[in-house]
Amino acid sequence: MEEGEQAVGFAAYGYVNAKDWDGLADHIFLMKSIERSAGFFITKFGWLCPLMWSPYLDYHKAFQSQIRLYEKRARERK
Repeated sequence: MEEGEQAVGFAAYGYVNAKDWDGLADHIFLMKSIERSAGFFITKFGWLCPLMWSPYLDYHKAFQSQIRLYEKRARERK
């Protein structure tokens, strides 16, 4: 799940770099979908891998912040 968050996060940067704010707004929909499913698995089943649970939770929180930042940027640029 964390890898999925990374992949869509990197892809979102491409929209920002290209200044494609409509594309970014559409991409945020995908980011939110992955965030919801990743959040469920990380919080409910992350303890199955105790050494990585804390880093996964931290990355997930950072990903949520990234989504909020991109939402704000897409709104401001339209």
